[in-house]
Amino acid sequence: MDLNSISVLGLYLNTAQTPGQVLSPRERAEQARLIQAVKSVNQSGVFGGSDELTFASDPESGRPIIRLVNKETKEVVRQIPAEYLLRLSEDAVRSTR
Repeated sequence: MDLNSISVLGLYLNTAQTPGQVLSPRERAEQARLIQAVKSVNQSGVFGGSDELTFASDPESGRPIIRLVNKETKEVVRQIPAEYLLRLSEDAVRSTR
């Protein structure tokens, strides 16, 4: 989910949302503040003119991901947590089942 398209659901609260789930007024307010903060950071140019901050949800784990993405190429410049850490944590969870 990209905050630039204002489609963030539950990332700030670190909760996975299901379709149709209703957010509380507090959750909506927190998301609105997060969206505005990311927009401000991107508009400030702190990452240069070619990169922007985005938030996403890992499709496998549902965990929030912060990415620095090149605006032109859409290439991920940096990601937190790194992709390999997400996969390692998935493997650890699978091995304990």
